[in-house]
Amino acid sequence: MDVFKRLRHALLRAFVVGMCVAVLTGAVSAAPVVAVVLGGGAARGFSHIGLLKAFEEEGIPVDILVGTRMGWTGDP
Repeated sequence: MDVFKRLRHALLRAFVVGMCVAVLTGAVSAAPVVAVVLGGGAARGFSHIGLLKAFEEEGIPVDILVGTRMGWTGDP
């Protein structure tokens, strides 16, 4: 599968999930929403830990955490 096609699919999934969450929870507001899409297997999974720690250190709140692989497990 082409890299750009996979990226497009991941972004589309993140958008759809984000919209569903916003509609179902009634959480539509003027404040910006930060969504992080994780995927790519074990090697990239370890890099996600560093990314999430950096967000936490910089005070960047993560509102939506999405995994694009079937094997992804995480507790937001």
